[in-house]
Amino acid sequence: MATPKGQNKSRYDQEIERFDRIDMPDMGAFGQITEYFDELGAVRQLPEGVTPLCYAEIDGWAKATGTEISHWVAVVLMNMSRQYYYQMGRSSDPGAKAPYTASRTSDDMDVLRKRTAAKIRKLF
Repeated sequence: MATPKGQNKSRYDQEIERFDRIDMPDMGAFGQITEYFDELGAVRQLPEGVTPLCYAEIDGWAKATGTEISHWVAVVLMNMSRQYYYQMGRSSDPGAKAPYTASRTSDDMDVLRKRTAAKIRKLF
């Protein structure tokens, strides 16, 4: 795990020491969605790089595992993946503040444009 500048332990290790263990709250019905998300993976790893999940990937997972999900669950899973993906771009600094919201900003779009342009240049 990444260690913030000027510290010798990651935030996770610091929390473990402080609380001895981290108890996750009861998530109720949302717990099932987080299990699906864990099985699917937060993002897709492609030769071109990391991308958020798409409907086809979620549908393929559901068919392969025999899991019946409703449309709104697929939408939630896609939104979770997108938010995770956007936060990945912001979290390259191990000292960054913990994400409480992760919505797309113009900075995110600029990073995505630059990455896409670099990938297109590699093709030619």
